[in-house]
Amino acid sequence: MTEEQMQAIGEKYPPLNFCLCGNTEDVFAYVADLLKMLDNNQWSKYEDLPYMFFVYWANVSGFAEHGTTARCSWLTPEGKALLEDLDKLK
Repeated sequence: MTEEQMQAIGEKYPPLNFCLCGNTEDVFAYVADLLKMLDNNQWSKYEDLPYMFFVYWANVSGFAEHGTTARCSWLTPEGKALLEDLDKLK
């Protein structure tokens, strides 16, 4: 994934508009992996704090939504579009 591709993702999806220093490519891959979990209803446990943080962030950012529990969120159309865009960059 090039820096230009990562910058384009950040411009299209403002919650991912990172500074690109460090290991942004792996962070984008992590986001894609967790979006895939939600898309496939492969929910984690409440005790999995990185997962729960991601689910809350995805809901607030408009990439996911939930009913009675945030843990069992699903992707919104914008979340599906983000997942598709991230998959294209692999």
